[in-house]
Amino acid sequence: MTLNLLSVSAFASAGIVKPEFIVAHITDTRLDYDLEMCNNGHKARGFDSCGYNWLILRDGTVQESRGLVVGAHAKGYNAMSYGVGLVGRDDVTGAQVRAFVVLVERLGDLRVRPHYELNANKTCPTKNVWNMLTDALDL
Repeated sequence: MTLNLLSVSAFASAGIVKPEFIVAHITDTRLDYDLEMCNNGHKARGFDSCGYNWLILRDGTVQESRGLVVGAHAKGYNAMSYGVGLVGRDDVTGAQVRAFVVLVERLGDLRVRPHYELNANKTCPTKNVWNMLTDALDL
């Protein structure tokens, strides 16, 4: 898997503010959902593009949406976080979990939080998915 990310030390020299944490999301969509579908769906809801910074497909492919630019994934928290969407409903694949761990490691020493922790009206990601991610990250 190839991820084109800046190292943590490169944030300052690139003029990018490093967020405080990563927000884990589950898309609650069809299993073949991808970045094009995310872009189309989010644009239909008034966003510029897919609100996640990265989207992880079922096969573990990491698709960059907004990358290091401020996302639109967690109202009130976008400027201080990256949003990672995992395609699925109540489960994720092993390939997705492995890709998530690699992405988190590449982004540096950032806390990972579930979307529902930031917004009591959200159930994303499901407890099942959150447990899978925290087990893999050893949180």
